[in-house]
Amino acid sequence: MEDMGDELAAGNTLVVAERSGIIRAVYGDAKRVLGWTAEALVGKPLVTLIPEDMRAAHLNGLAQFNATGEGPILNRTVEVQCVGRDGMARDIALTVYDGDVDPVIYGWIESRAGGA
Repeated sequence: MEDMGDELAAGNTLVVAERSGIIRAVYGDAKRVLGWTAEALVGKPLVTLIPEDMRAAHLNGLAQFNATGEGPILNRTVEVQCVGRDGMARDIALTVYDGDVDPVIYGWIESRAGGA
């Protein structure tokens, strides 16, 4: 995450969430990438961004991470979908990192769709 400024300048988005799953901060072009403003996301649960059919897997992965410090998508990039404010699915690349010292998780998000 040492190139954070470059990544954000490239139009990517960083979502910072508490380990409870509540979004604490959003940086970058969230409106273009996620279809939400940063202000609208802060304080909402991460499941707000997750398609309904993937929410159980997300909650299970988050519980596993909180219990063991490990998770099925931790420290790797996966191609998934998120839900925009309009309810439409958006293709993204997601990389999740542990906050190490701070009790947060970071999600780097990059749009994969031309219509995002």
